[in-house]
Amino acid sequence: MKIEPTRFPVLPTLLTLGNALCGLGAISLAAQALGQENFELNLYNAGLLIFLGMLFDMLDGRVAVWTKQTSEFGKQLDSLCDAITFGVAPAFMMLVFSLQISFVDARFFHGIAGLYTLCAILRLARYNVESDESTSSAIFRGLPTPAAAGLVAAFAIALPKIVEIETAMSLNLLGTTLRHAVFVTIPFWTLAISYLMVSRIRYPHVTKQLIQASKQSPAHSFFRIVQITFAIVIILTLHELALPIIFMYYVVGSPMLAITRRATARIRSRPDDAYSVLAEPQGEVDEQAAGNGKDAQSV
Repeated sequence: MKIEPTRFPVLPTLLTLGNALCGLGAISLAAQALGQENFELNLYNAGLLIFLGMLFDMLDGRVAVWTKQTSEFGKQLDSLCDAITFGVAPAFMMLVFSLQISFVDARFFHGIAGLYTLCAILRLARYNVESDESTSSAIFRGLPTPAAAGLVAAFAIALPKIVEIETAMSLNLLGTTLRHAVFVTIPFWTLAISYLMVSRIRYPHVTKQLIQASKQSPAHSFFRIVQITFAIVIILTLHELALPIIFMYYVVGSPMLAITRRATARIRSRPDDAYSVLAEPQGEVDEQAAGNGKDAQSV
């Protein structure tokens, strides 16, 4: 049996390794924030590196396709690098955030970090073995790991802006409330996205859906235009604070849509069930009336 030599594409591989370096850099910056030295700035830069890793992750596949250098080696290497940037780094950043919470045992946060990392690895492994997902036009099964990491990174990027609001005299209360809300809710968000990554909930592939929007129904295309318009307005208005809002919308939107569709389907099926239940007693009454009539005739 002849063994074909493994292909090692150069440019896509370099882009993929750049993704891994971004993840390692994010972990290093988050570790520097452990000493409370430039806490917000280090987390902000760590969040930026996560987003830079997302850019590398998007480009390596595109470049491999454009240059016709796709390979099994590149596929496996991409998942290994994603495990660092979108699995380990966000979990470590969440642990750094949790240091600001003193009323909860640290073991709780360590457990969430471990669970998030394991779920991200499982999600990446499942993506590799389910070839039908990689060829799907515009749908992911389960929350993509870059989106999960992006949510944690978005909070980190918004943190300096929240501190700036807190230092303003007129907005001090609002800034303090937002800052505490971020520290308290990030572990719970991390726990939620851990489950969503390994779930079967259908998430849209945003880039592909935007490209294919013109080929879809007019109502669907119009809805995409409305979504983009709202996103642009939020970004222009809230700047850094817009990132967590957009990522939360993406994370929560698909589960809420699935729940709404199931509830709607059940509501639509209830009138038929209610009609069948009500019809049975009516039939029994008719039979009893007919029986009484027969008894009366026999008398």
